Amino acid sequence: MAEAWANLELFPTKAAFRLSQVQSCIRTLSNFVASQPPETSWEIGQGIPYSAQMKVTNDLANDLRRACEDVLAEIQPIILAMSEEEHG
Repeated sequence: MAEAWANLELFPTKAAFRLSQVQSCIRTLSNFVASQPPETSWEIGQGIPYSAQMKVTNDLANDLRRACEDVLAEIQPIILAMSEEEHG
């Protein structure tokens, strides 16, 4: 991620935007986790309601997943084309 972030100008505009979203989600999740007491644990399962913390984490994880999928969708055709050129 650090290398991609350092070379953001090399990415297509949409991929660069989504990479900024990935970076933001990671930073937000990291800050959220750091703000929780070390002994914090959450139970998940059928019939157990989500706590506010679990909802935040779930929403951020979903945003992160979507942003990563969008980046891959944008750059995969470019990578495949580069690979075909290289391996002819």
